[in-house]
Amino acid sequence: MVDPEDEKLFETPPEISFAVATQKFAGRVAVVYDRGDDLYVVELRQGGTVVTRIEEVDFMSLATLLTDLIDDGRWRRIEVEILQASH
Repeated sequence: MVDPEDEKLFETPPEISFAVATQKFAGRVAVVYDRGDDLYVVELRQGGTVVTRIEEVDFMSLATLLTDLIDDGRWRRIEVEILQASH
């Protein structure tokens, strides 16, 4: 998470990023706040390189965009792993 002081908001925009590993995308997703436009930038990063960058995302579209980019639907499926009992 990048949380700059107020006076540095333009030179270092606020950002939250997280790791993702789905069938659609594996890497880091960053949501960066563009204070000048009061919008967001979404970046998909792999190995420190931006592979997809979508600018001018409004708050109301953010969840739908993230779903389109990274959700493979696997969270809807229950997976059971049977562990062997230790003796």
